[in-house]
Amino acid sequence: LFSNGSYGSGGTKLVLDYAPLATAAMADGDAAGLIDRLDLLFFDLQMSRATRARLQAVISALPAGTAGKRKARVKAALIVVAMSPDHVIQK
Repeated sequence: LFSNGSYGSGGTKLVLDYAPLATAAMADGDAAGLIDRLDLLFFDLQMSRATRARLQAVISALPAGTAGKRKARVKAALIVVAMSPDHVIQK
């Protein structure tokens, strides 16, 4: 789903639109905007410090100079979100 941006086929194909999150991933070295947005969308503003630090490390390690690189930042962040204990464990 994250690697090709879609799942399924035909009229029922699920397509991810990374653009809204990519705008939050624009600044090199500043992952706070994207992390805050992911915290709101996926964690109801209850992201743990450990998950926030993990996301900070991953996002900051990736350049954001082009649209493709910003999309890669978003994809990497979404994978970390999907695998984080905060998101996987139901509260």
